[in-house]
Amino acid sequence: ARKDLKVQVVTREPIPAPIKKGQELGKLVVSAPGLTNREIPLYADADVEKLGVFAKMGATLTYVVLGARK
Repeated sequence: ARKDLKVQVVTREPIPAPIKKGQELGKLVVSAPGLTNREIPLYADADVEKLGVFAKMGATLTYVVLGARK
């Protein structure tokens, strides 16, 4: 392991649905002192459909009660 190695996920948040499999969602930025930053694109592994009204309300309630999933 390299000392001072940093790994950061850079995305536009929130990522709006619908999302198509293979769609670029952001990038992984790897940096370390003395080295050029490396940027690796991150892609969706599966399609994600847009939620309907009731599903959005359920997701919002879950978020308020349980918090964000990490």
